[in-house]
Amino acid sequence: TKYEIEISPHKKRYQIEIYRLRAWKKQEFSKLPLHKIRTQHLALWRNQMVDNGFKANTIRLHLAVLSHLFNIARIEWGFEHLKNPVLNLTKPKCIPKRVHRISDKDISLLITNTESTFLPSLIKFALYTGMRRSEIIKLTWGNINWDKNIIEVNDTKNGEDRNIPMFESLRILLQVLHLNKNGQIFPITEHAVSV
Repeated sequence: TKYEIEISPHKKRYQIEIYRLRAWKKQEFSKLPLHKIRTQHLALWRNQMVDNGFKANTIRLHLAVLSHLFNIARIEWGFEHLKNPVLNLTKPKCIPKRVHRISDKDISLLITNTESTFLPSLIKFALYTGMRRSEIIKLTWGNINWDKNIIEVNDTKNGEDRNIPMFESLRILLQVLHLNKNGQIFPITEHAVSV
């Protein structure tokens, strides 16, 4: 779509947005012209998502992409009279997050039972550094400063660069991973980590 080509690539987490746009394209009402998509179409979709066990925030994030698409169409693409059906939709309530620390047993089970080549090391790396998934996936070997014993994290979610010290366990993990010295440390997509 025009939005996917012109707007999404300029966003920081565009791959996840592309995933959400493709999910929207699978909906029956996506075949309708924009001006014929109504809030009741979205209400039916929302109810199906809730019935299928999707969390409120996942639903809200999908709706945010669609809402932005309608706003761009209205403001920038000449659809001045287009109404955004997302605005009148009742969004599911997000339950306040509980602070929960995953147990060492659960971590071991995840690492032991995954079929992914990279996930065991990525889980350990995340626990050692406290970095966000999106930050970890973007890391390249150029971000590792072996001499200063730090990881240079650029283009963070809040826009500020920062350095993370490497302690012995983290350094050993990186040295084991350093067999492929080019490109990303973890050559997978951010979405693949969450599935």
